Amino acid sequence: MNAGTAGGVYRARKPRETPLWRCMHDHFDRFIQDYDARFQPKLGFLRPVIKEVVGKFLDCGNLEQGFARVRCPDCAHEYLLAFSCRGRWFCPSCHQKKVLLFGEFVTGHVLAAIPHRHHVFAIPIMLRTYFRYDRDLLKELCAVAQECLREYLATSLAMPTGVPGVVMTIHTFGEYLDFHPHLHAIVADGLFGEDGSFHVAPTRDLRPLENLFRARLLKKLVEKGLLPPERAEMLRKWKHSGFSLWRSRRIAPDKKDHAERLAQYIIRNSFSMEKMEITARPERCYTGQR
Repeated sequence: MNAGTAGGVYRARKPRETPLWRCMHDHFDRFIQDYDARFQPKLGFLRPVIKEVVGKFLDCGNLEQGFARVRCPDCAHEYLLAFSCRGRWFCPSCHQKKVLLFGEFVTGHVLAAIPHRHHVFAIPIMLRTYFRYDRDLLKELCAVAQECLREYLATSLAMPTGVPGVVMTIHTFGEYLDFHPHLHAIVADGLFGEDGSFHVAPTRDLRPLENLFRARLLKKLVEKGLLPPERAEMLRKWKHSGFSLWRSRRIAPDKKDHAERLAQYIIRNSFSMEKMEITARPERCYTGQR
Protein backbone atom coordinates (compact mmCIF):
# COMPACT_ATOMS: atom_id res chain seq x y z
CA MET A 1 0.00 0.00 0.00
CA ASN A 2 2.76 2.48 0.80
CA ALA A 3 4.79 4.30 -1.78
CA GLY A 4 8.38 3.28 -1.59
CA THR A 5 11.54 2.48 -3.40
CA ALA A 6 12.78 -0.74 -4.95
CA GLY A 7 16.33 -0.80 -6.20
CA GLY A 8 16.56 2.98 -5.77
CA VAL A 9 13.55 3.63 -8.03
CA TYR A 10 10.44 5.35 -6.66
CA ARG A 11 7.31 3.21 -6.93
CA ALA A 12 4.11 5.20 -6.60
CA ARG A 13 1.22 3.35 -5.00
CA LYS A 14 -1.95 2.88 -7.00
CA PRO A 15 -4.85 3.34 -4.56
CA ARG A 16 -7.55 2.99 -7.23
CA GLU A 17 -6.50 -0.58 -7.87
CA THR A 18 -7.12 -1.70 -4.28
CA PRO A 19 -10.27 -3.66 -3.33
CA LEU A 20 -11.15 -1.12 -0.63
CA TRP A 21 -11.06 1.85 -3.02
CA ARG A 22 -13.13 -0.01 -5.58
CA CYS A 23 -15.67 -1.04 -2.95
CA MET A 24 -16.08 2.51 -1.63
CA HIS A 25 -16.14 4.03 -5.12
CA ASP A 26 -18.76 1.59 -6.44
CA HIS A 27 -21.05 1.27 -3.42
CA PHE A 28 -20.64 4.05 -0.85
CA ASP A 29 -23.07 6.50 -2.49
CA ARG A 30 -25.78 3.87 -2.54
CA PHE A 31 -24.97 2.94 1.04
CA ILE A 32 -25.57 6.57 2.04
CA GLN A 33 -28.82 6.73 0.09
CA ASP A 34 -30.15 3.55 1.71
CA TYR A 35 -28.79 4.15 5.19
CA ASP A 36 -31.85 5.66 6.87
CA ALA A 37 -34.19 2.93 5.67
CA ARG A 38 -31.95 -0.12 5.80
CA PHE A 39 -29.25 0.45 8.39
CA GLN A 40 -30.23 3.18 10.85
CA PRO A 41 -32.70 1.01 12.82
CA LYS A 42 -29.87 -1.39 13.65
CA LEU A 43 -26.74 0.78 13.54
CA GLY A 44 -28.08 4.12 14.73
CA PHE A 45 -27.38 7.65 13.53
CA LEU A 46 -24.78 7.95 10.76
CA ARG A 47 -22.03 10.14 12.13
CA PRO A 48 -21.03 12.95 9.69
CA VAL A 49 -17.35 12.09 10.11
CA ILE A 50 -17.92 8.87 8.16
CA LYS A 51 -18.80 10.69 4.95
CA GLU A 52 -15.86 13.02 5.46
CA VAL A 53 -13.35 10.21 6.00
CA VAL A 54 -14.53 8.16 3.02
CA GLY A 55 -14.58 11.22 0.77
CA LYS A 56 -10.97 12.05 1.63
CA PHE A 57 -9.93 8.42 1.23
CA LEU A 58 -11.31 8.30 -2.33
CA ASP A 59 -9.09 11.27 -3.21
CA CYS A 60 -6.01 9.95 -1.39
CA GLY A 61 -3.07 9.54 -3.76
CA ASN A 62 -4.97 11.15 -6.63
CA LEU A 63 -2.69 13.53 -8.58
CA GLU A 64 -5.74 15.47 -9.76
CA GLN A 65 -6.34 16.55 -6.13
CA GLY A 66 -2.88 18.06 -5.70
CA PHE A 67 0.71 16.93 -5.55
CA ALA A 68 4.25 17.91 -4.64
CA ARG A 69 7.08 17.87 -7.16
CA VAL A 70 10.09 16.04 -5.69
CA ARG A 71 13.46 16.75 -7.32
CA CYS A 72 16.90 15.35 -6.59
CA PRO A 73 19.45 18.20 -6.31
CA ASP A 74 22.28 15.96 -7.51
CA CYS A 75 20.94 14.20 -10.60
CA ALA A 76 17.95 16.49 -11.28
CA HIS A 77 15.61 13.49 -11.46
CA GLU A 78 12.10 14.39 -10.35
CA TYR A 79 8.67 12.86 -9.82
CA LEU A 80 5.21 13.87 -8.64
CA LEU A 81 4.05 12.82 -5.17
CA ALA A 82 0.27 12.92 -4.75
CA PHE A 83 -1.11 14.34 -1.50
CA SER A 84 -2.47 11.83 0.97
CA CYS A 85 -5.68 12.06 2.99
CA ARG A 86 -3.87 11.51 6.31
CA GLY A 87 -6.86 9.52 7.45
CA ARG A 88 -6.37 7.37 10.52
CA TRP A 89 -8.11 4.05 11.17
CA PHE A 90 -9.56 3.86 7.65
CA CYS A 91 -7.04 4.61 4.92
CA PRO A 92 -4.63 1.66 5.12
CA SER A 93 -1.72 3.60 3.63
CA CYS A 94 -2.01 6.69 5.82
CA HIS A 95 -2.80 4.75 8.96
CA GLN A 96 0.18 2.45 8.45
CA LYS A 97 2.49 5.43 8.85
CA LYS A 98 0.87 6.19 12.21
CA VAL A 99 1.26 2.53 13.23
CA LEU A 100 5.00 2.57 12.55
CA LEU A 101 5.58 5.91 14.26
CA PHE A 102 3.50 4.86 17.27
CA GLY A 103 5.46 1.64 17.71
CA GLU A 104 8.75 3.52 17.55
CA PHE A 105 7.57 6.22 19.96
CA VAL A 106 6.15 3.83 22.57
CA THR A 107 9.25 1.63 22.72
CA GLY A 108 11.66 4.53 22.53
CA HIS A 109 10.04 7.05 24.90
CA VAL A 110 7.24 5.43 26.92
CA LEU A 111 8.03 1.88 27.99
CA ALA A 112 10.63 1.47 30.72
CA ALA A 113 13.16 -1.38 30.57
CA ILE A 114 10.94 -3.70 32.62
CA PRO A 115 8.75 -6.74 31.84
CA HIS A 116 5.42 -6.10 30.10
CA ARG A 117 2.38 -8.10 29.07
CA HIS A 118 -0.40 -7.72 26.53
CA HIS A 119 -3.89 -7.68 28.08
CA VAL A 120 -7.27 -7.80 26.30
CA PHE A 121 -10.56 -6.84 28.00
CA ALA A 122 -13.82 -7.92 26.30
CA ILE A 123 -17.47 -7.45 27.26
CA PRO A 124 -20.61 -9.51 26.48
CA ILE A 125 -22.74 -8.93 23.41
CA MET A 126 -25.65 -7.89 25.63
CA LEU A 127 -23.77 -4.78 26.79
CA ARG A 128 -22.22 -3.66 23.51
CA THR A 129 -25.29 -1.76 22.36
CA TYR A 130 -24.82 0.81 25.15
CA PHE A 131 -21.38 1.66 23.78
CA ARG A 132 -22.62 1.88 20.20
CA TYR A 133 -25.00 4.72 20.98
CA ASP A 134 -22.90 6.48 23.63
CA ARG A 135 -19.26 6.58 22.52
CA ASP A 136 -18.22 8.51 25.63
CA LEU A 137 -18.77 5.26 27.52
CA LEU A 138 -15.68 3.88 25.81
CA LYS A 139 -13.55 6.28 27.84
CA GLU A 140 -15.18 5.05 31.03
CA LEU A 141 -14.57 1.46 29.92
CA CYS A 142 -10.85 2.31 29.81
CA ALA A 143 -10.99 3.93 33.23
CA VAL A 144 -12.71 0.90 34.78
CA ALA A 145 -10.18 -1.50 33.24
CA GLN A 146 -7.21 0.58 34.38
CA GLU A 147 -8.50 0.84 37.94
CA CYS A 148 -9.17 -2.90 38.10
CA LEU A 149 -5.65 -3.61 36.86
CA ARG A 150 -4.21 -1.35 39.55
CA GLU A 151 -6.17 -3.05 42.31
CA TYR A 152 -5.35 -6.54 41.02
CA LEU A 153 -1.61 -5.80 40.91
CA ALA A 154 -1.70 -3.97 44.25
CA THR A 155 -3.28 -7.02 45.87
CA SER A 156 -0.82 -9.41 44.20
CA LEU A 157 2.17 -7.39 45.43
CA ALA A 158 0.69 -6.09 48.69
CA MET A 159 1.47 -2.55 47.48
CA PRO A 160 -1.66 -0.42 48.02
CA THR A 161 0.11 2.76 46.88
CA GLY A 162 1.88 1.17 43.89
CA VAL A 163 1.52 2.88 40.50
CA PRO A 164 0.80 0.85 37.33
CA GLY A 165 2.11 1.55 33.84
CA VAL A 166 -0.48 1.07 31.08
CA VAL A 167 -0.76 1.97 27.39
CA MET A 168 -4.36 1.25 26.39
CA THR A 169 -6.25 1.48 23.09
CA ILE A 170 -9.93 1.06 22.22
CA HIS A 171 -11.03 -1.25 19.41
CA THR A 172 -14.65 -1.16 18.27
CA PHE A 173 -14.35 -3.80 15.54
CA GLY A 174 -14.32 -7.58 15.53
CA GLU A 175 -12.95 -10.16 13.13
CA TYR A 176 -15.82 -9.62 10.68
CA LEU A 177 -16.08 -5.84 11.22
CA ASP A 178 -19.03 -6.24 13.57
CA PHE A 179 -19.35 -3.75 16.43
CA HIS A 180 -17.23 -5.32 19.15
CA PRO A 181 -15.87 -2.80 21.69
CA HIS A 182 -12.88 -4.17 23.58
CA LEU A 183 -9.57 -2.96 24.95
CA HIS A 184 -5.95 -3.81 24.19
CA ALA A 185 -3.31 -2.78 26.71
CA ILE A 186 0.44 -2.98 27.12
CA VAL A 187 0.79 -3.37 30.87
CA ALA A 188 3.94 -3.12 32.97
CA ASP A 189 4.03 -6.49 34.73
CA GLY A 190 4.12 -5.08 38.23
CA LEU A 191 3.98 -1.74 40.04
CA PHE A 192 6.23 1.27 40.54
CA GLY A 193 7.01 2.26 44.09
CA GLU A 194 7.08 5.81 45.42
CA ASP A 195 10.88 5.83 45.08
CA GLY A 196 10.68 4.92 41.39
CA SER A 197 11.65 1.28 41.89
CA PHE A 198 9.74 -1.40 39.98
CA HIS A 199 8.33 -4.53 41.60
CA VAL A 200 7.57 -7.46 39.28
CA ALA A 201 4.21 -9.11 39.96
CA PRO A 202 3.90 -12.87 40.54
CA THR A 203 2.00 -14.78 37.85
CA ARG A 204 -1.45 -15.47 39.27
CA ASP A 205 -4.88 -16.55 38.11
CA LEU A 206 -6.74 -13.93 36.05
CA ARG A 207 -10.18 -14.85 37.36
CA PRO A 208 -10.11 -12.36 40.25
CA LEU A 209 -9.31 -9.58 37.77
CA GLU A 210 -12.08 -10.70 35.43
CA ASN A 211 -14.60 -10.84 38.27
CA LEU A 212 -13.57 -7.39 39.47
CA PHE A 213 -13.83 -5.95 35.95
CA ARG A 214 -17.30 -7.46 35.54
CA ALA A 215 -18.54 -6.14 38.89
CA ARG A 216 -17.18 -2.62 38.37
CA LEU A 217 -18.52 -2.23 34.83
CA LEU A 218 -21.98 -3.53 35.72
CA LYS A 219 -22.08 -1.15 38.67
CA LYS A 220 -21.10 1.76 36.40
CA LEU A 221 -23.84 0.98 33.87
CA VAL A 222 -26.46 0.62 36.60
CA GLU A 223 -25.44 3.94 38.18
CA LYS A 224 -25.85 5.64 34.81
CA GLY A 225 -29.36 4.27 34.48
CA LEU A 226 -28.50 2.29 31.37
CA LEU A 227 -28.62 -1.25 32.74
CA PRO A 228 -31.59 -2.45 34.84
CA PRO A 229 -30.41 -3.75 38.23
CA GLU A 230 -32.11 -7.12 37.68
CA ARG A 231 -30.23 -7.65 34.42
CA ALA A 232 -26.95 -6.70 36.09
CA GLU A 233 -27.67 -9.24 38.83
CA MET A 234 -28.36 -11.88 36.20
CA LEU A 235 -24.99 -11.20 34.54
CA ARG A 236 -23.25 -11.38 37.90
CA LYS A 237 -24.65 -14.84 38.52
CA TRP A 238 -24.00 -16.35 35.08
CA LYS A 239 -21.07 -18.74 35.02
CA HIS A 240 -20.28 -17.69 31.46
CA SER A 241 -21.23 -14.01 31.49
CA GLY A 242 -19.50 -13.00 28.26
CA PHE A 243 -16.82 -10.99 30.05
CA SER A 244 -13.35 -12.21 29.17
CA LEU A 245 -9.75 -11.29 29.88
CA TRP A 246 -6.65 -12.53 28.13
CA ARG A 247 -3.01 -12.05 29.08
CA SER A 248 0.09 -12.81 27.04
CA ARG A 249 3.34 -14.28 28.20
CA ARG A 250 5.77 -11.88 29.82
CA ILE A 251 7.79 -9.73 27.39
CA ALA A 252 11.34 -9.43 28.68
CA PRO A 253 12.95 -5.97 28.93
CA ASP A 254 15.54 -6.83 26.26
CA LYS A 255 12.89 -7.86 23.70
CA LYS A 256 12.35 -4.37 22.35
CA ASP A 257 11.39 -5.70 18.93
CA HIS A 258 8.56 -7.76 20.50
CA ALA A 259 7.28 -4.71 22.38
CA GLU A 260 7.40 -2.60 19.22
CA ARG A 261 5.38 -5.15 17.24
CA LEU A 262 2.86 -5.25 20.07
CA ALA A 263 2.56 -1.46 20.10
CA GLN A 264 1.93 -1.56 16.35
CA TYR A 265 -0.63 -4.33 16.76
CA ILE A 266 -2.78 -2.54 19.34
CA ILE A 267 -3.44 0.37 16.95
CA ARG A 268 -3.68 -1.69 13.75
CA ASN A 269 -6.26 -0.75 11.14
CA SER A 270 -9.69 -2.32 11.42
CA PHE A 271 -9.17 -4.45 8.33
CA SER A 272 -6.30 -5.92 6.35
CA MET A 273 -5.96 -5.21 2.65
CA GLU A 274 -4.43 -8.65 2.25
CA LYS A 275 -7.74 -10.19 3.34
CA MET A 276 -9.85 -8.20 0.88
CA GLU A 277 -10.72 -9.16 -2.65
CA ILE A 278 -13.34 -8.24 -5.24
CA THR A 279 -15.59 -11.12 -6.21
CA ALA A 280 -18.41 -11.28 -8.70
CA ARG A 281 -21.60 -11.26 -6.63
CA PRO A 282 -25.24 -10.88 -7.73
CA GLU A 283 -26.64 -7.38 -7.39
CA ARG A 284 -29.27 -8.61 -4.93
CA CYS A 285 -26.51 -9.33 -2.38
CA TYR A 286 -26.21 -5.60 -1.80
CA THR A 287 -29.82 -4.53 -2.17
CA GLY A 288 -31.03 -7.10 0.30
CA GLN A 289 -33.46 -8.72 -2.17
CA ARG A 290 -34.10 -12.42 -1.68
